[in-house]
Amino acid sequence: MKIKSIKEQYNGISYNYFDSTSNKVCFLFSGTGYTYEKPLLYYSSELMLELGYDVVQVCYSFNSKQFEQEP
Repeated sequence: MKIKSIKEQYNGISYNYFDSTSNKVCFLFSGTGYTYEKPLLYYSSELMLELGYDVVQVCYSFNSKQFEQEP
């Protein structure tokens, strides 16, 4: 199986796209402080690729100041 890895950005949000030319896709979202190199998301990505899914890893950061109310 040939997998093409692409790093892109859309509307200021970067993502990693692993294209195995499938008609199925899996979107993964990391949590605060938990990256795609950590075991849970790393092995989940590998499993989805093994099962024939395209994988999109959305890379974003959460800014809690966006939700603070101004006085």
